[in-house]
Amino acid sequence: VGAARPPRPPRPPNLEEGTNSRERSPSRESGDIAFSRAQWKLCKQVVPCAFGVSLLFMTELRAMQRRLEKMDHWSALERLGPGSTTSMLGVMAVEDVCSGNWMSQLGSDMSLAWLQVDWKSSSLQISRSVDVNPKRSERLLSQRLPLQSQVLRGLQDELQQLHRSNSEKIKELWQRQDKKSEAVRLEFWRSRKGFDDQLGKLVEKIQKEVLGVGRFLLAPWPQSAAAKQRVLDSLRSWLTNEAAEMADGLRLNGSLDDPEQAEHVFLLALLLIEAENLEVAELLLLLGQLWDAGRSALRRWAYSMRRHSSDLRGSLKELNEASEVPLLLYLDGVMAQLPLEACPCLRQRNVVRGLAPSITLSSLASKPVAAEATGFFVIDPAEDCAAMGDVRQLLTSWSSHGQSWHGHTGKLPEPSRVLEELCRKDVFVYLGHGERVRQLLRHEKLQVAGEVAEENDSRRAGLRSTLMLLGCSSVKIQKGSMEGDIESFGLASSALLGGAPLVLGAQWDVLGGDLDKLASRLLQRWLKEGKTSCPSRGGLLTALKDLRPKCLLPNLTGASLVCYGIPV
Repeated sequence: VGAARPPRPPRPPNLEEGTNSRERSPSRESGDIAFSRAQWKLCKQVVPCAFGVSLLFMTELRAMQRRLEKMDHWSALERLGPGSTTSMLGVMAVEDVCSGNWMSQLGSDMSLAWLQVDWKSSSLQISRSVDVNPKRSERLLSQRLPLQSQVLRGLQDELQQLHRSNSEKIKELWQRQDKKSEAVRLEFWRSRKGFDDQLGKLVEKIQKEVLGVGRFLLAPWPQSAAAKQRVLDSLRSWLTNEAAEMADGLRLNGSLDDPEQAEHVFLLALLLIEAENLEVAELLLLLGQLWDAGRSALRRWAYSMRRHSSDLRGSLKELNEASEVPLLLYLDGVMAQLPLEACPCLRQRNVVRGLAPSITLSSLASKPVAAEATGFFVIDPAEDCAAMGDVRQLLTSWSSHGQSWHGHTGKLPEPSRVLEELCRKDVFVYLGHGERVRQLLRHEKLQVAGEVAEENDSRRAGLRSTLMLLGCSSVKIQKGSMEGDIESFGLASSALLGGAPLVLGAQWDVLGGDLDKLASRLLQRWLKEGKTSCPSRGGLLTALKDLRPKCLLPNLTGASLVCYGIPV
């Protein structure tokens, strides 16, 4: 992917693929242009293969390891011997990853997107699955955005310095002799609010300087058939009444069964959905990349598209179909360090981070959480977090009303006991110090937990629980290198390798009291109030999205919580 170069003049090549003016037809293109377009088409299709390569092979190896551990010594040798004709592949064929066929197994109840930094060309590549048809294909939309020199390093340094200053200020106030005075308490919260505001400004800076105009590819896609049709009707109306020249040039009169037609229509539909949130200058740039036209025509299209976008939003509200499919967002090791879910373009979306195709498919094969979920919890094992009262009281109450919930408060259970519960229960809740959960859940144990149900079963039968790891930096991804040459790993990747459908946790250090209140509301909202199997309506992602802004510190606490896995 990093070897791809967009043709000159610099435009997103995928936007140009179908751009054929009357003066220039595809048959008269030069060989260099045709080669460049073919190169870009190939490279953007490789995007899904470039994510989680190590995790892909680790998934296979761990699945084989589980299978071999069930066998006796001689059976294992026979299976691994050169004459064996039985496949030991664990989850999926490499051919399905390379061809993109694995995406067709996901259905249309979620959108896929990829964010990857190309250090050689100093750019960010944003890719999006084409979701316009009920039957998903392997085709992608992709745009490459130039990044200013050192912008990512600068943003990461700024983020780390902000958290460092926040921690140093807390320690400074805690060490004062008058730390229990009203003056210190006021200074504590004033400084917390100040750091929270700084983080909010940094998030907006990330959207502006990193995601840029390409953020429209992350726009939400409606869930219901009626809402999808309303979007397509609105797009057709705009093309007919405002941009007939573009419609004729792009030949948008064919069937959506045609892959190229589907790409163009879906791209314009995303642009229409997001147009109201884009500046006119940004729309001018995007429309100009899609079709060669004079500036006056482009301005007319931009303003009319914004009007149609506003009318479309009102129309969808009248339908009472505001729900959207969740976004499965694959991030490379560099982008995973950033609080992307807090960016204005994503903060109202149901977002879960993906790691590797094999993990996604294997997790989807497991059963979803039932309406009356069973659970296991570990609360404040260090016995020094007095502020964690809400979750303690809630889960203690649940455990006293039946056998579906039980756990430990004030002590650290045996790790082997916790692993057993993770293979049986629907939900695991940990609330305490982040270093304690890393002592409790060891990477290698998580990855091979559980057994294969049958010897020839290619699916994992390991961890069953959705993990809520509510502690400081509990799901922080450890980056291998700044330039992404080495993949990043963390506790979340090990849990997902072991079979967990989703892992929720904090990217950085957070205040226990604010986290406790958020966790209590989240559990209530998800498991007791949102009794529906539809992830976008009553699932964990929806509850988290709605509750993040209600934290005392919506950026320092709310934005720290992210999810890895699949929508639940």
